[in-house]
Amino acid sequence: MSWLFASIGLAVKDPQAARFAGFAPVLPLVYLSGAWVPVDSMDGAVQAFARNQPVNVLVETVRRLSDGAPAAQWVWLSIAWSVGHRGALRQHRRPAVPAGLEHHTVRS
Repeated sequence: MSWLFASIGLAVKDPQAARFAGFAPVLPLVYLSGAWVPVDSMDGAVQAFARNQPVNVLVETVRRLSDGAPAAQWVWLSIAWSVGHRGALRQHRRPAVPAGLEHHTVRS
């Protein structure tokens, strides 16, 4: 994943464009969450997306904890998203070396 963003950063000409290119994939998650407007006020398909994405879960968790409202469900959902994201990243970063050959080195 970092190689993808590094490649995009090298392809653009100025630092501002590189900064935006790194933030652009996250932008829909932020704006289509309950951080700005209540999810219940959104249209059907947008509401379904906004309700079931990690940014909204985190926003709702923090909001409920700050208000003193019951938050157990949202805390567990936040933990589940975090663990799932971590697992997906770990799976993505698996080494390309076949099992059993990790300790073999190439000598020159």
